[in-house]
Amino acid sequence: MSIEGYVLDVKPARDRALIRIIDSSGYMHKLYYRLKYYGYLLPRIDPLIILRNLLGVEDVIDAWIEEWFLPPYYEKTARIIVFTTYSLEALNEINHISIVKNIAEPVNTYPDPLVEALWRSKLSVSTLIRISSYYFETLEDPYDPFYSEPPYRYVYLRMYKGNSRIYTHVMGFDKVVAENHDLVVEGGIDKIVDYLYVMKPHIIYMSLQEKILLQQHYPELFDELKPIWIDDTQTLINHQGLVYWSRLSYTPIRMLNYTTIGKVLTTLEALRARKRKYLVVKGHGRREPWRSLRSLIEYDRGGAVFTPKPGLYWNICQIDYNSLYPTIISKYNISGETIDNPYCNNNYRPEGSPHLICIDKKGLVSEVLGELVELRNRIKEARQATDNPEYEAREKALKWILVSGFGYLGYRNSLFGSIMAHETVTGIARNTLLKIKSILEKHGYRVIHGIIDSIFVESCNCEEVLKIVNKYSLPAKIEAEYTWLYIPPAKTTGLGTANKYYGRLRNGRLKIKGIMAVRNNTPPYIKETQLKALEILAEAKTPEEFREKLIEAHRVFEKAVDDLMNKRVEPWKLTITINTKSNSTRNTPWRKAMMKIPVITRNNQIVYIMSKNEEPEPYTDNIEDYDVEYYVELLMRAKQELPHI
Repeated sequence: MSIEGYVLDVKPARDRALIRIIDSSGYMHKLYYRLKYYGYLLPRIDPLIILRNLLGVEDVIDAWIEEWFLPPYYEKTARIIVFTTYSLEALNEINHISIVKNIAEPVNTYPDPLVEALWRSKLSVSTLIRISSYYFETLEDPYDPFYSEPPYRYVYLRMYKGNSRIYTHVMGFDKVVAENHDLVVEGGIDKIVDYLYVMKPHIIYMSLQEKILLQQHYPELFDELKPIWIDDTQTLINHQGLVYWSRLSYTPIRMLNYTTIGKVLTTLEALRARKRKYLVVKGHGRREPWRSLRSLIEYDRGGAVFTPKPGLYWNICQIDYNSLYPTIISKYNISGETIDNPYCNNNYRPEGSPHLICIDKKGLVSEVLGELVELRNRIKEARQATDNPEYEAREKALKWILVSGFGYLGYRNSLFGSIMAHETVTGIARNTLLKIKSILEKHGYRVIHGIIDSIFVESCNCEEVLKIVNKYSLPAKIEAEYTWLYIPPAKTTGLGTANKYYGRLRNGRLKIKGIMAVRNNTPPYIKETQLKALEILAEAKTPEEFREKLIEAHRVFEKAVDDLMNKRVEPWKLTITINTKSNSTRNTPWRKAMMKIPVITRNNQIVYIMSKNEEPEPYTDNIEDYDVEYYVELLMRAKQELPHI
């Protein structure tokens, strides 16, 4: 008997793997299937001795010796012992013994052996398959972006206090909302739990704090329903995007909880390395060469970031390059092994690059990112033609993988990048942005700002600006058309800040970057006040209307101050949330306050309030008072990010 459906999850279980399959009706089938795990050993003694011993191990199916290319440039080779087993426990035990006895170094340990087993078996999760106890057949291409969504039952579960989602498990809640793609259920926790028992979701998306509160009320719920839990507050994409990540990377959705976007990309790169027999050795690194202080200052500068003049601007076009860094990486063949390769026969140095790029063969990172860029372009065209929200989610999933492509290229523990590759990309990107700025100014346009892959130009005709950019530079798009754009001055220097601006789009919506309304550590009340003021400003379409609305916006802050002074603000709206792992809080008042708080939540966050004693206190629902002057000062800081009357 065979089953046709989508692989929801795979878990190792002794010498079998438990596969959970969802058929077209949403019914879950459980099947035990033999997966073959691969182990790799870089020998430190005679490899034939290790090979003979491995072949005598009961759980080892087979073992042999292969030639693999060694990092950093994959020019030299080494003899590697490869073995297979149906038991993940046996694989881990062999690796452990090899380390303890110092007879071999386990290599190719990334990605997880389960992921490689699925990849080698061509058993992609979240992909339509036909499977029995003896065989399986994949019925879809996991890379194809135009698949039908798997019939997974999933639900987003959120808890609210007032109109704000709770962000700590010590905070009470007024209502619970359960939502999926076609239904919203709202009510008390008992009503929502009844709904969950009827629905029997395969996946529940909720924050860690909400999960803690739910289990406090219903400790048996997760044991009985056994859903996959994903913390949606730590995930950049929605359910459809997560499904696409799992398909591309052969990674069960369960293993994507709390994963980083870089981990998804590195998995794709590591699987491609397996095809090329490029050995993955953690911690090998690609050492940065010695250089002069002058060259370090010149090359290690990041992308081009202008210092804009603060002020209010009218009719602004924001032009963004399409996946600028991934496009550069793909176009110029940039990868860790292609930069300053001493074994290379054919090098070249593109304009702006501080390093030589080898073109003897396609770089691994360049190849993987190039394919993802093509995939994103295909699905972007389909989304624009059909306006399908599923395509939008998949495009966003690809976008975030591509965003990580550059970041991980220069990451010190990167398996396939290097500092030199990072510098090459930023050098070409800087040259690209500065060159197009000069060209636009020669055409009579005024460029008011530029940051990494965006350029802000004064013009009523954004299409004409885009034509010039596409003619003389890399492919770009119109990211936003502003009726007006405001760049607030920095408090200390009075200059504009590169990543802090907001404006009214021509469709009437607001686009906000960097100010207090969109920062995680801003108290909810301050956010609400600033957003309310900005929404008033967004009604202005002309300079005359803007002057009138600006007076109204300032009055919003006057009322907010009055409410604070007269204690009409609920204390929970004044809480401050800090991530204890964030480097951005070092040596700041936030950091100093954080060090005084003894209570830390399970997701490395603390939530505190400034008490009437002018000291930070862990927030609880019993707190009724607060430091008025402290929060008035915060309100004034938020007000200063508005234009002056």
